[in-house]
Amino acid sequence: MAYVYTIIIILIILFVLYLYLIAPKKSSQAIEKFRNVHLAHRGLHGDGVPENSMKAFSLAVESGFGIELDVHKTLDDKVVVIHDSNTMRVCGVEKMIEESTYEELCELSLENTEEKIPLFKDVLTLVNGKVPLLVELKSKGSEIISCPYVVELLDSYNGDYCIESFNPLIVAWFKKNRPDIVRGQLSSKIKTVGKDTFKDKLLGFMITNLMTNFMAKPNFIAYDYRYISNLSFKLCKTIFKAPIFLWTLKGKEVQDKFEGKYFGYIFEK
Repeated sequence: MAYVYTIIIILIILFVLYLYLIAPKKSSQAIEKFRNVHLAHRGLHGDGVPENSMKAFSLAVESGFGIELDVHKTLDDKVVVIHDSNTMRVCGVEKMIEESTYEELCELSLENTEEKIPLFKDVLTLVNGKVPLLVELKSKGSEIISCPYVVELLDSYNGDYCIESFNPLIVAWFKKNRPDIVRGQLSSKIKTVGKDTFKDKLLGFMITNLMTNFMAKPNFIAYDYRYISNLSFKLCKTIFKAPIFLWTLKGKEVQDKFEGKYFGYIFEK
């Protein structure tokens, strides 16, 4: 019988530890301005309008939608708006963002249009507080060097915004250095965060199951809607009452299915 009690106690301790790992920051009033906001994924793109382009952002503003966008830091310390770390998919030319200068990136065109990879500061000038922004910070591996550069631009911006990242070290940087900025942990079903090593697989498992929340203490969770059966996600929503943004809802049928059931969502046309 003592053996059974020992097992039960161990299981209870492990479960309490698990809850500690996944617990986000308690909800605050600061995030309420983002409730029920519909965010256009990489701007309102499609039909000849490239993603993360000035035209896509302009159309989102004109339509009254919030904007989700992605930022990288260039070799010469400029902050540019682009999703991938490699330009091949959207420009047809292979350049690594972190290894290229902004001048070099200006030589490229987005999806064979006249649109260029925009500077983050130019996007901020365009939006000018008209709609809320959700800024995803991208990183090369575990790097967090882009954070101060992004914050410098946001500090002079007069509008509502919050930040998010798949990289929990970036979210933790904001917790430590700029706790006033609303921050979110992005997640999905992640097999590995890099090379096929045990360390990368473990980190992918932890991010998938929101087990890095203990150090980043995000104000909200942004989760891939296809995997919301995940236990950690459900516990963050039900027990910890974390604000949830679902991503990326494509098409009216999917959007209608989740309308009003979560804090907000990121969508594509």
